[in-house]
Amino acid sequence: LIDSHMHPIWGIELTRGIDLYGLDLEGIRDALAKEAARLPEDAWVCGWNLDHNAFDGPLRGDLFDDVLGGRPLAVVLYDLHTGLGNPAALAAAGITGRETFDDASLVVVDEQGVPTGELREIPAYLLLLDAVPPIPQDEYIQRLQSLFSTLNGVGITSAVVMDGRDKHLDLLADMEKAGDLTVQLHIAMWHQPGDGDDRVEKIISQLGRSGRGYRVQLIKMFLDG
Repeated sequence: LIDSHMHPIWGIELTRGIDLYGLDLEGIRDALAKEAARLPEDAWVCGWNLDHNAFDGPLRGDLFDDVLGGRPLAVVLYDLHTGLGNPAALAAAGITGRETFDDASLVVVDEQGVPTGELREIPAYLLLLDAVPPIPQDEYIQRLQSLFSTLNGVGITSAVVMDGRDKHLDLLADMEKAGDLTVQLHIAMWHQPGDGDDRVEKIISQLGRSGRGYRVQLIKMFLDG
């Protein structure tokens, strides 16, 4: 089987920390408190799969400050089009509420112009996620190997990766130093809204970059706003 649209590498970055799906607000607070308690004092608390319906009103990251012990919080909601950070995380990422984007992305602010923590669309919440300390390389590779093994178990031997970034190519190259990829990957480099001509030229220059189990063959562009 060939999966024509997959996010195996970025998906690992988006599913850091704890799965918050199905929890009400108090359940989320309790889960985050337990996660914070097991982490070092300066560690980021991460979560994913958060449901908008857990909130009675607007999304606010500061609703969890009292259970985080001063730690920054970075969460991705289940729709994958919304992120949420608390004030400590926004400050660490340099997010002020004055950011502008080339698409409909938005850093949501309150009536005083202060960011609420809600980050709408990928370019906005990538500002937050890119500030989170990276996943250790050995853990990243281990999780990818486990994922590929699971995919093999249901018959998937090849996939089109629809979110290629420069660091992903470097990661795949490092993985192949330890062994072959068990899923052949056709990489579509990610052309994001706002990318200028220099970035376009760089992406084009990467077409054909390959290893034993991966090859850059496509460019992904957004036509839906």
